[in-house]
Amino acid sequence: MNFLWPYALAALIGVPAAVLIALWRARRREVPVASLLLWQSLARKLADSGRKRRTVLDLPLVLAAVSALLLGIAAAGPVLSHAGIRGRTVLLVLDRSASMKMNQNGTARWDLARREAHRLLDELSAQDRVYVAAGPQADPVRVGPLGPAEAGKLLDTLQPTDRPANLADDLSRALAAAEAIRPFSAVVFTDDPAAAPPEAIGGAGAIAVVSVGGPADNVFFTRFGFSATAAVAGDDACRILLGVKNSGGPRDVTLCLAADDGGARTGAPAARSVHLDAGAEHTEIFEGDFAAARFLAAKIEADDSLAADNLLYAVRPPERHVRVLLQGNDNPFIEAALKVFPSVEIVHGAASAGQAAAAAGLAEFDIVICNGVSPGAISFPGPVVVIDPTETFGPIAVGPPVDDPKITTLASGSILDDTGLADARIRSARRITVAATAAGARVLAASDRGPMVVENANVICLGFSLDRSNTDWMLKPGFPVFWAKVMERLSPDGRRGFVSYPTGQDAAVPPADGARTAVRVLPERGEQFELPAQEESFRTELAGLYELSSHGQPQSLLAFNLLDSAESSTKGSTGLFTREMIKEHVPDVGSGRAAGRSSWLLMNLVLAAGVVSLLAHWYLKQ
Repeated sequence: MNFLWPYALAALIGVPAAVLIALWRARRREVPVASLLLWQSLARKLADSGRKRRTVLDLPLVLAAVSALLLGIAAAGPVLSHAGIRGRTVLLVLDRSASMKMNQNGTARWDLARREAHRLLDELSAQDRVYVAAGPQADPVRVGPLGPAEAGKLLDTLQPTDRPANLADDLSRALAAAEAIRPFSAVVFTDDPAAAPPEAIGGAGAIAVVSVGGPADNVFFTRFGFSATAAVAGDDACRILLGVKNSGGPRDVTLCLAADDGGARTGAPAARSVHLDAGAEHTEIFEGDFAAARFLAAKIEADDSLAADNLLYAVRPPERHVRVLLQGNDNPFIEAALKVFPSVEIVHGAASAGQAAAAAGLAEFDIVICNGVSPGAISFPGPVVVIDPTETFGPIAVGPPVDDPKITTLASGSILDDTGLADARIRSARRITVAATAAGARVLAASDRGPMVVENANVICLGFSLDRSNTDWMLKPGFPVFWAKVMERLSPDGRRGFVSYPTGQDAAVPPADGARTAVRVLPERGEQFELPAQEESFRTELAGLYELSSHGQPQSLLAFNLLDSAESSTKGSTGLFTREMIKEHVPDVGSGRAAGRSSWLLMNLVLAAGVVSLLAHWYLKQ
């Protein structure tokens, strides 16, 4: 047996107190009487027998002592521990998204949520167990089981990130991970209660959503764009487009844009004053010469509720030469489309693609184009575009030619979108099929005569030749668009003027011959990460500008920004946690029950016995 409230055992001081009081009341006292004749014979008998006078504990005294003992034990909450009976289990799901940094009357929403979580933990007993799941999804915190005190210490170490949140996914993952600890009560702390839909929490037991925060004024960046204005003329003039939105009342803000060439400013920051109506969106265009700029920094000068979305960074990635191996037949249309990109180098290959020696040589190329030939069994890690193959290769089967096929369907969201292939005239094409069991296999374009363009992992196969006698696709504006999309698969950002990533998204990093260090240098230095040499990507939850270094030497810059309208728009409600909600969604919270129903049964029995004993004592005294 143990006690839920052992400090209440101090009430047992009433046991010796009751005995002492009874003894004091039974002490020898002088009483005036009319005559001692009645006691003379008794006094002689006592003297003759040699017995000494003593106080005899009567029944009322025993009942008084037993009452004090039982009531003192009942006040301490006696518990009988039985195998298989445990304390309550509570799952805390915490929203750590960027909007939790918003201030409400000088207090961040995160601080409000953490305060309410501490209130819940204070109501739990030492025997209860707490699991903590704190998003965002990319790097979740899942800890448990913890005691309430340990969970409180963990809460004090957690902080919100600069990432948007998908609370429905975070909640679903937390509940799936908690399946082994059923039954449990789940409590979600967020500023967006609508983000926890019923279908995400159905059948999970008792779940409460604690919403914190109310409407707050906020101005934030919604887009960053870059466009060259005179690339043909050969100069470096360009336009920077900054999109902003106001989710609060009407206000005037100042937009600033500065360029940096590695320490010295290329010029004074450009500043524009903009008036934003309530809920208004606005795009401001800055034009200038940013040829020497390593990165751009944009800022909204506004005193609002969230600082993370008032800063924007973009970097100019290092130039990277893209080597393309063109095997088989030469094609001026393909070469012209690829030469739109100045960083592309085309190499004509004469070696047979089926030779082992050729496989070793392919490693120095970023993309292989097989025009009128089959690639054979060579495994190439980069994209391979096969045009009018002559024989089956790998899981891709090549059929006999068919005349006058007409494109009927294009795969939605594929590399053929906006390429004009659906309107192209094709005189002859081979029927191309790919095994359904192949990884990443799908038909990108189909005709009335069967599939014509298929994809398998990194291989794209076209079943028709690209010459003017067979098709007019090369003459359509969408033909260069197709090759631009192929090139984007290699280096999505290599041909853009300035680049940034949303927080939490993977950014490709250049290879290195040793471990690297990523350090946030803006808006303030800190948040250092160690990257292994084999690591090919980097992600972070905090917005800012990060510098990658290898062997102590700066290597490149990476920019991460929030840019999430759903996260920056004001939301939340003022429905904080109440004791009634705690009692409703966490069974027996505040009761201190730690070992199931038997704890209450034992305590009630002891209390009832103490009350009966007290009543019997009172009756006998009466």
